[in-house]
Formats: sequence, structure tokens, C-alpha cells
Amino acid sequence: MMKDRFKIVSLILSGTERLVALGLADVIVGRSHECDFPSYIKNIPACTQTRLNINAASGEISI
Repeated sequence: MMKDRFKIVSLILSGTERLVALGLADVIVGRSHECDFPSYIKNIPACTQTRLNINAASGEISI
């Protein structure tokens, strides 16, 4: 089957959700730290991480 030929690292939330909707969750081998839906996606290794303090005020985050 063609799904056995490729693996996907999805770094965009909507892309990950679309892959799951298309029945391709089993070929996702990496994800963004923000990808969290459906919940079982969190079992796939995250390949990114945030460099910002998400609890900081917007003025502190401004680059």
C-alpha cells in the first residue's frame, strides 16, 4: 500500500488535523508542539518548541 512508503512530520495544526481526517494519522511521525487534536496526537514526538514565554504580557513578547 502507498501509505507504507512515506512518513510525515506535520508542523501546522490545521495540516495535522487534515491528515487525521484523511485517515493518515498512522504515517505522522512528528508534529509541532502546538498540535494537540485529536488528543492521541500528543503521543507522537514534538519536533518544535516555543521560544517565547507564553505567560508574558504582549509588550514583553514583542520582537
